[in-house]
Amino acid sequence: MISKTLLFGLLLLGSVQASAQVITDGPRATAARDSLLQAATNFRLGIESQTSRFNIRAGRAGKRRQRIRGYVVGFSRRPVWEIKRLHRFNGTTEELFTAYTDGVTSMKQRTVDGELTYLWLHYITGKTASAATPSPLTIGYGEYLPNGHLRWKQAQYILPTTIK
Repeated sequence: MISKTLLFGLLLLGSVQASAQVITDGPRATAARDSLLQAATNFRLGIESQTSRFNIRAGRAGKRRQRIRGYVVGFSRRPVWEIKRLHRFNGTTEELFTAYTDGVTSMKQRTVDGELTYLWLHYITGKTASAATPSPLTIGYGEYLPNGHLRWKQAQYILPTTIK
């Protein structure tokens, strides 16, 4: 009887959906976008400043495709960041920057002709809290899409059409 009650309760909990409110206020949305872009810029500069060497691969299509990987001294096998650059025949240049933290993707940034079209950021700085000395963690999470949708620290925003 208790197991049936628990099962019924779990089914009821699973059917309830929590909807997040989307923030459409212009100043709050632009402040969130600016915070996300600043966090992404600081994270990218921090990763690139740790680079001890980098490797460039161009292949046969070197004028059109390039791959640049940055490495840190202690981790010579795994790249810390990677840039894929593609020059298209119509004259546009597409660039995809990917940053890795401990082998896991922590940032993706896509630009077309220098204009940001996509940004995904998820990083953790600091050390994990131990029983002896807890240390603070900084967790950043955000996503930016070119059509004005933005997610920053568990809140969703829509930029006004005049600000995009």
